[in-house]
Amino acid sequence: MCNFSPTAYYINYNHHIVAQLRKMSTQPEFKIEHRSIVQTKKEPELKTIQQIKTLGEDYIEEEVICQVQITAVQESNPWYYSQCTTCYKQIDQVESTYRCSKCNNRIVPYPDKKFAIIIVAKDETGEINILLMDRPIRKLFGKTVLEMEEEEKGKFPATFKTMEKGIYTIKLEIREFNIKEKEEMYIGNDIYQGSYMVPKMKERKFTVQQATEISQAQSSGTSIHLDNISQL
Repeated sequence: MCNFSPTAYYINYNHHIVAQLRKMSTQPEFKIEHRSIVQTKKEPELKTIQQIKTLGEDYIEEEVICQVQITAVQESNPWYYSQCTTCYKQIDQVESTYRCSKCNNRIVPYPDKKFAIIIVAKDETGEINILLMDRPIRKLFGKTVLEMEEEEKGKFPATFKTMEKGIYTIKLEIREFNIKEKEEMYIGNDIYQGSYMVPKMKERKFTVQQATEISQAQSSGTSIHLDNISQL
């Protein structure tokens, strides 16, 4: 048994099951009809906070860019979440043990730890809360949760507070709850220090081969404890 996927798969072509599948594949009812779906994705467009708050449903699952001043970094404990090493779902500690409900209540002895901090940001048009996820925080500070945890000895990292009063360019992902429920907690997927020129919006098209049934992404809540925080 191992906890990682193999890098190669080998098929026994002489196996009777393979022969049976080949025979079945010639039957019309066995074939699954696929179709090409052309999806259009907007290039992230620079928006003011006021504009972001009034976006329509056509922006759900799209990204936009805002240039803001961070006015506050909310101190929370913990300032990270634990993640299952198999399915990457957020997990909690129950009686000193981490278990993943999605993986049949599997014990996760050494879960991954991922950043998740909330900042308050403003521009000349308004103010919003932003949940900065693991990748932008690692990119900005060049450290992992474990490295900061070792340095801070369990305290809220003082280095996070250095963001306050700074000007940043942040890429936000617009979720369904932002549009339909007017939730003003936005997911920050990327962050740059300072103001950056943003090109005019373009549209990029890409083709996805899918079965007829198309699954939809599920939105999550907006607190630090998110049921699907790893998917954000």
